[in-house]
Amino acid sequence: MEPARHDTFTVRIEVDAAPERVLAAFAETERRRRWLRMPGSSAQYEEDFRVGGVDTARSAFPVPRGEQRLRNTAVHLEIAKRRPAAAASG
Repeated sequence: MEPARHDTFTVRIEVDAAPERVLAAFAETERRRRWLRMPGSSAQYEEDFRVGGVDTARSAFPVPRGEQRLRNTAVHLEIAKRRPAAAASG
């Protein structure tokens, strides 16, 4: 088994819509999955979309040498109605 590789990246999504509409869509799990989702057919999500809330996503899927497991945890640092939401992920 290869050791885990941890990295940092930034996702920037530009949407041609009013900030209030984007925030409302992001707050709805079903609509958020259109933008952000884990690979694989067995992904699981736990979401708490509020300041200080924690979102966790887990997934596992087959790869040539076994199974790949992913987990992502994000903490909502700021949610402003007129500006984009900010989250820290690790």
